Amino acid sequence: MASFTIRNIPDNLYLQLQEMAREDRRSINAEVIDMLEKAVQMRDLKKQRLSALEEIDRIRASQPDSSEQDTLEILREGRQR
Repeated sequence: MASFTIRNIPDNLYLQLQEMAREDRRSINAEVIDMLEKAVQMRDLKKQRLSALEEIDRIRASQPDSSEQDTLEILREGRQR
């Protein structure tokens, strides 16, 4: 496994990390690794969401425009069935 050193951690941040690690009953190292894993997962999730939104926009742009009236007519037709 790889390792690295973080220097010049502000005292208040270190104290917060200590408290979080204590609450989760793990070492500061394990706590920081967990936080890094979650941050990377969130980054990947954000990329996936952005990609999905772009796909939705692309699909919407390819569809013919419909007015509010068209939508109401479709709903009424569906209720009559």
